[in-house]
Amino acid sequence: MADWLALHGVTAGDCLGRLLPLAGENAGDPPPDPALADPLPVVLAALRRALPVAAPLLDRLPAEADINLAPDLRRFPRAFTLRDAGRGRPYVSCPLRGRLSDLLTLGHEAGHACQSLIRGAAAPDVPPVLRELAAYLAEELVLAGLAQHALGQTARALHAARTARIMGRNAASLRRGLQDPQQAVYDYGWNYPLARDLAARVQARWPDADKWQVIGGHVALPDLWAGTL
Repeated sequence: MADWLALHGVTAGDCLGRLLPLAGENAGDPPPDPALADPLPVVLAALRRALPVAAPLLDRLPAEADINLAPDLRRFPRAFTLRDAGRGRPYVSCPLRGRLSDLLTLGHEAGHACQSLIRGAAAPDVPPVLRELAAYLAEELVLAGLAQHALGQTARALHAARTARIMGRNAASLRRGLQDPQQAVYDYGWNYPLARDLAARVQARWPDADKWQVIGGHVALPDLWAGTL
């Protein structure tokens, strides 16, 4: 954990004192997840509405990223995005369930892909909290873009249930690690509660141009904290 903290330019006290007290950890029953077909156009349209500055890149995204919406579920049951799968292009693997929650899953992976395209294949990787922040902020933007959609409120309820599960699964582990950073063994799940909490506050408080900088991974974690607390 000590290396992870240093990579992000923060201390254990920063995490314990600023973010984790704000993270709820009780997951209730998720709401019904209604059927929905063909989510990619819906996701891209919602992102364009919520963040117009992103429209030029979003218009290029289907052509400049390899997007697989029907991967082999035995090998790849969960969604993921690779910055470069070997052809200099982002690769998105996102198995669809034919449900409204696909919008959130695909929005998350679109955030990863947008960050990859903004930065380019040759740029250094961003620290993992900033990588997940781009994806979670994209989810927030999808919800904002769906505000007038008939299923917008249901999508927001599904997102809230997901947030509670993430906090319950990962925040307690992160707290334990922060008590002894020199001994704690790195867990990628530590990145999720920090990024999820920040994404909601960036969406609520930051102007569009700055949100685009966040998705690009151009704002350091200490500066994000300073600008959202």
